[in-house]
Amino acid sequence: MAGVFGFFQADIKRVIAFSTCSQLGYMMVSVGLGEMGAEASMCHLMTHASFKAALFLAAGVILMGVGGNQHMARYGSLSASHCSMLCFLVLMVGSLSLMGFPESSGFYSKEVILNLSYSFANPVADYAHTILLVAALITCCYTAKMFFQSFMLDFSGYDFNVTPLSKKSGTSPLIVAAMTLLILDILFKI
Repeated sequence: MAGVFGFFQADIKRVIAFSTCSQLGYMMVSVGLGEMGAEASMCHLMTHASFKAALFLAAGVILMGVGGNQHMARYGSLSASHCSMLCFLVLMVGSLSLMGFPESSGFYSKEVILNLSYSFANPVADYAHTILLVAALITCCYTAKMFFQSFMLDFSGYDFNVTPLSKKSGTSPLIVAAMTLLILDILFKI
């Protein structure tokens, strides 16, 4: 439900917040799958916290660059004059991790939960597995929508009349978030 609600949001912070609710549903299903499910849930909680922090920090830099406007459809092809390339990259890596792109930390933590629900010999677990797959598809849809509306689609409306951000504005928390994502991705590959 939270994923569906997130898909229809136009506010960038609400999309990210509803994705948190959706991922909490993943964790609760995982806890219901026994002791290994509880461990998988904690793993997903830690990876989710890292890329969600990166997403919220990148959204903050975007909001600073567009004068506080939170409506994603009005961003229209944000460029380096509105926010930095680092913001673009952090939002992209965070989005890919949220979607469970292969070789990202989000992929490994979601994959464990999906495999566990698939291997559980219970008809209710089969139902849960199907719901988790649908939730993963919905997550991919609203995360891609958020990223493309922010950076790819062109909005030919009014100008924001804001001065461009200085190159150092808001980048130190983004660097910390990006380094945390990189370290977690390396650790989960080991």
